[in-house]
Amino acid sequence: GHGMVDETQIEDLESFLSQSLMGYHHLFEPEKIKDILQIPTEDLDFFNLENMEDIQTLITALMERPSLDEKKRYLESLSVEKYEKVVRAYFHILDSTILASPNHKH
Repeated sequence: GHGMVDETQIEDLESFLSQSLMGYHHLFEPEKIKDILQIPTEDLDFFNLENMEDIQTLITALMERPSLDEKKRYLESLSVEKYEKVVRAYFHILDSTILASPNHKH
């Protein structure tokens, strides 16, 4: 088995993230995003249980920073690996949220 997370957990995380993260683009540096997303998240075993728990912790901590400046500082304090997790999760959610909107049924 691939150690995949069950779907409901991903959906929970996605709704949690999409509520939390709308409009946070400017938190991330475009250069870093480009570097990270050069390898598509789909190509990685990204949403495994361990990552999911990590991501949830990271995002929650990010949400708890009241101002944009503090959020940025928090992101800057993360290890490269953790920063990457946040970025991947964020843009994955963004994609799937866009895809899930009614006019994009596939």
